[in-house]
Amino acid sequence: MESLNNFLVYYFIITLIFIVKIELEKSKAVKNLRIFYSGKYDPIPAGGFATYPTSTLGTGIYLCWDPSPNATSYSVEVDGPSSVTVTASKITFCENAAFFDYSFEGDGNAKLRFKVRSINNTSISNPVIKASEDSACFPKGSKVSVFMNTQIVQTNIEDVHVGDYVIGAFGEVNQVLGLQRVLVGKNKLYNINNVHITTDHHPHITPSRTFLVCNGLQTVKELYENAHEIYDGKTMIQKNLDGLSLDRISIMKNGDILKTLGGSSVVFDLKEIEMDLEDTLYNLVVSGSHTYYVDEFAVTGWPSEKDFDYDNWVRLGKEKEIKQT
Repeated sequence: MESLNNFLVYYFIITLIFIVKIELEKSKAVKNLRIFYSGKYDPIPAGGFATYPTSTLGTGIYLCWDPSPNATSYSVEVDGPSSVTVTASKITFCENAAFFDYSFEGDGNAKLRFKVRSINNTSISNPVIKASEDSACFPKGSKVSVFMNTQIVQTNIEDVHVGDYVIGAFGEVNQVLGLQRVLVGKNKLYNINNVHITTDHHPHITPSRTFLVCNGLQTVKELYENAHEIYDGKTMIQKNLDGLSLDRISIMKNGDILKTLGGSSVVFDLKEIEMDLEDTLYNLVVSGSHTYYVDEFAVTGWPSEKDFDYDNWVRLGKEKEIKQT
């Protein structure tokens, strides 16, 4: 009798877990997904897939859907077939919709598949993938110099957590206050010296405490003094990016010298590159000097002149900090 009772309890627990899992999956499901082509909307089957001959799509396709209850963003993917090569020229995201301007190569009679996934950004283990035209800065695998157990270790930027400590441009120890992750989208990317990939607008720091961007001064102007969505370790919040005084920032060129973890490095190879528009870019919001090292290059991390003096490199209202040079 006791064995039977134990079995029933075990069966009840397993069933409950299964039901909860199903309900969670339902909450993430994309509902009433629709595709627009040839002047009409057609429903996409449950599961987020649709198949249409490439020849009927021309160069553009528009998908829209009803909001998922727990989703804060969405990812739209082209899912084959292998007989068709899809070249994305532009992807534009808006609320609960996406427009694709594509060109196709290969079998003109093949059916192209699209997949839409809703993303719950409240997970600490995988926060803040934002399908939008907002801007972040560094790709997955970029190495951040993290201060851990009195040692400096190189950690992939996607593995950095809120609460970690990073090394600032001139030896400060700054704390990570937030994470920003967005799709590549409209961001333009550059490769510096074939060892470091960055968006064109992210300020890099020189040994003389000036700031250089690869090309995107106009983007900097648009981003500064505006609020952007970040993950603060618990939830998504809007945080203002105060930014730097624009007269501190110049365009980077070959021959410029950048501050590095080991000293400095001369820019000798600077070129624009392309990445998949649906790859993720990462940035950190850090305290103190609002700077950190990526691939051993000193960069800004949500800079603000409201609480930091970038001329003297000290926190406003604080005594001068001890720094390494």
